[in-house]
Order: sequence, then C-alpha cells, then structure tokens
Amino acid sequence: MTPNAVRLDLISPRELEADLTDWLTEHQPEAPLLVTHVNGHNDASRPMTIAEQVAGTLPLIRLSLTTNEETARRLLASLATDYAGSGVRWSMWPVETGRV
Repeated sequence: MTPNAVRLDLISPRELEADLTDWLTEHQPEAPLLVTHVNGHNDASRPMTIAEQVAGTLPLIRLSLTTNEETARRLLASLATDYAGSGVRWSMWPVETGRV
C-alpha cells in the first residue's frame, strides 16, 4: 500500500513511447508502469495527418503509474523541463492501492 497514493497518467503521441518509457523508468524505477495504446478523439493538440483525418483519431499512448503525490509532482516538474513543448498531457487523482 502506498501512503498518499495518486495515479499519474501521461497522454502522449505514440512516437514518444520509447523515450517516455525510458525516462519514467529512469526517474521512478520502483513504480510499476503501464503503457496503453489509445486513440484520441477531438484532440486539437497537433495537426492530424491525412490518414488520421480519414480514421478520425490520433494514435496516442497512455503511461500510468501509481506513486505518492510528492513523487508525482516531482516527476511532473522534471517532465515540464525535459519535454517542454512536446504536447504531453497529464492527469492525477488520489487512489487506494492494495494487493490481494
């Protein structure tokens, strides 16, 4: 169980998957990291290619990890410096964790 646990999700273009996965693993090696391929709808964060316009979606990834709030905020501060202008979005909310 993680005290003051939060779930931190990063939504990013798929082309950043390897870089962001390595970056998170280096900055938070003890936290389990989930990477999910998702399709974004109604996303004006960048222009869509012709193929994306035809499909109506943007290929994105969601990187999710559960950690404590202090660590999540530290990661976000570093992310803002290391990936400034990359279009990576984030969300964070409190969670309860455990293992059965």
